[in-house]
Amino acid sequence: MTSATWKKYLLWFANEHVEFRLPPYWVVELPSEKAVRQIASRSIGLRCCLELWAQAKTEEELHMNVKAYPLELMKPYFKPELSFKINVETFCNRQTQAEKVAKIESFSYLPLEGPVRLKDPDICLQLIEYYGLDSNNIPEKPYELFFGRWIADGQRDVITKLSLKTRKFIGNTSMDPQLSLYMANQALVQNGDLVLDPFKERDKDESVHSNMQQYGRGSHYLDVIVADAALPLWRSTFKLDSIITDPPYGIREATERIGTTKNYQISDHHLLGHIPSKVEYGLQQIYHDLFRFAAQHLKMGGRLVCWVPVVRDDYSEDKLPTHPCFQLLANSEQVLTTYTSRRLLTLEKIQEPHEEYSRTEANTLMGDFRAKFFRYGEEHRKQRKLRKALAREAYLQSAAQREEPTDGESQDRDSSSSER
Repeated sequence: MTSATWKKYLLWFANEHVEFRLPPYWVVELPSEKAVRQIASRSIGLRCCLELWAQAKTEEELHMNVKAYPLELMKPYFKPELSFKINVETFCNRQTQAEKVAKIESFSYLPLEGPVRLKDPDICLQLIEYYGLDSNNIPEKPYELFFGRWIADGQRDVITKLSLKTRKFIGNTSMDPQLSLYMANQALVQNGDLVLDPFKERDKDESVHSNMQQYGRGSHYLDVIVADAALPLWRSTFKLDSIITDPPYGIREATERIGTTKNYQISDHHLLGHIPSKVEYGLQQIYHDLFRFAAQHLKMGGRLVCWVPVVRDDYSEDKLPTHPCFQLLANSEQVLTTYTSRRLLTLEKIQEPHEEYSRTEANTLMGDFRAKFFRYGEEHRKQRKLRKALAREAYLQSAAQREEPTDGESQDRDSSSSER
């Protein structure tokens, strides 16, 4: 198929995790429905895909454009044996069923010959109205209108399937299912890929395996290795397709590595049952080791997808951890509190390591994250406590003023007393 015969399609996205997707909609030209379905089969943020028949700024213009769409391209879907329905969807605006029915009936000029079937029709036509992103300032008329034939939905149902509420085993820092799917997509994970999380939460091996089995992926599970990320145990020739991880921040999970500040030897008698002591494993050292490990063990073109915690006031992109072997492809923010967030970095390996990784200004961005997290948290709690105290004091003063009698009321009470 030549580019001259490509069709326009509308990719319509959900209004969630907006930092991790394209704008609310995207109009693209693609060679076939197969290409559309391939996109939909991997997209988590995508609500649906339409073969776009018309796009306009007003209802009148939209109907004009629908009527101008080549009839020969519509006819295959208007046969008497094909059932149909028309859906109306509004973005950032709610409408009554009566309003939706009126909009559906405005398309009565379409030469639809088949029966109406609201459940599982052969053909689904869709009207989408876009009212912007500000739910507190909804315009009277939509900014943009779209009409077309539904092709496919995205994989939104997978988010529910992987819900933490129904998962057999969860930990203190189990990842939100939707974000975990975004991470896998950004790492371009495919069947047969070898993927590693070097900072897996300290669960039992059977809990990970059980979760994989619960979702029908038990055969994709290899194993869990209990080891120290600061002391890699892999051969230098060992290669991975991707690394997907969320290192500990020192908030819910401790940041520790094997080590000691003392100088002593363990006798052979105690060696077998010895539990190594641990020392602090700072965030800057964690990311230094992670990038060095990824540079050594990712295949060329492999991706490192990892979260980085930041204090929002301190953040700037030039302070993110970097490495000469990697190119930054994506950088998306998830807000955690009013003063902290974490950023999902997607990096691609572009060259093999040939020099020692030197630390960057990432140290200043993440080095004191834990201390600032708790300090700002305590300040926020004090401010909230103060606001509550002031609000209570204002309420009590207002209540006292309402109970105080006015001069007229006082005179009436005095007069009543004297009469008695």
